[in-house]
Amino acid sequence: MGLWNHDDDQCDGVYWNILRWGVTYRQYLTRDLRKRFNLLVDSLNKVIKEAANELQPFGVFHVDGYNDSFKGQRFCERYGLDCVHWRELQDANDENAFWSYQSTKPAFDGAGPRRGGPLAKDICHRNGKDPWVSNVDEDVILKNLSEILVPNEQERAKLSDVLGPWDVSPGKWDQYEDIYEAIRDRGQYDPQRAHDLDVGLERIFHPKGPGYTYFADKWMEVIKANRDDPKPPPAQGSSPPSPANEPKPKTKALSILLEQIVWYIPPTEQRWIFFETKYQEAVRCRDEDDPSMKITVADNHDFSRIDDLNGLYPGPNEVQLKGLWGEDCVYKSDGSNAGRLFCPSSGDVGYECKEEPQKGNAGSFMCLDYITRHPAIICEW
Repeated sequence: MGLWNHDDDQCDGVYWNILRWGVTYRQYLTRDLRKRFNLLVDSLNKVIKEAANELQPFGVFHVDGYNDSFKGQRFCERYGLDCVHWRELQDANDENAFWSYQSTKPAFDGAGPRRGGPLAKDICHRNGKDPWVSNVDEDVILKNLSEILVPNEQERAKLSDVLGPWDVSPGKWDQYEDIYEAIRDRGQYDPQRAHDLDVGLERIFHPKGPGYTYFADKWMEVIKANRDDPKPPPAQGSSPPSPANEPKPKTKALSILLEQIVWYIPPTEQRWIFFETKYQEAVRCRDEDDPSMKITVADNHDFSRIDDLNGLYPGPNEVQLKGLWGEDCVYKSDGSNAGRLFCPSSGDVGYECKEEPQKGNAGSFMCLDYITRHPAIICEW
């Protein structure tokens, strides 16, 4: 989506460079630059739309239109006081739908109904005495970043507008793909702090919470417009099937996922997790504290094979699932297939279990930056 209002001139004389560690130039946010940013987004969206349209016969649909929902809530919108756009504030006001570097700071985070800051009319004054301006003078993010990247206090004291972490502290700086990889590697002595900093920085230029409702609404519109009628009308002249002959609808499920926990400090954990779920309900990143059933079983498969889950099953094993949908059940797999689920209600034949359509690396998703889940098996009845 386009992040910028590229028509208004209020940002033409504004720059957002933090001016640290050898970065001394000022990149002004002119209308021309902002328009170039938005045109890049438009070009990428065009390519994605063309690709999706080619795949439409296979059930792929392009979701469009949420871009318009952000109009009037982008960076560099016109406000009564242009100081909202200053480098010290960077549109941290609550009307803006996106996070900037400044709006992630404690001075603004959580201060408004969007959880993004105060209103534009309250954020600053031309005399510079507003408390919001003074609160952002202390760059907490940069302080944490400096301490993570340069743990040694003597080396950190050498940091300046000219010298960066790579100049004062030895390390494999040229091997890092980006700043986030450097944070995770050099922050292993304090992984929780490194994780929090990583998440805070990655939030920049992403929508604030309410902005995600625009995506959800458009997705639902496309789904509703293109889904098949679950019960097509009977052909003319035919009588509808008798309710007594219709199969009982499925309402319950057991979802089995392979979960990997890649700790900052080895070893890596790998385990099968069993969830009680409703029929066709995705587990996703359900919390550990969720009251529904969750059973974990250690897995010892070769970690290098995890990108290809073909042939990987939670067996040979029998997993006791007490209280699964009110029954004491047993999941059985000999390690060569998806297995079966046996409950009192299933009789001796058991309930069929099958592989998830998205089984494998292509269907994996991140719950935290060190936790990956792979949908593997589903048993439904």
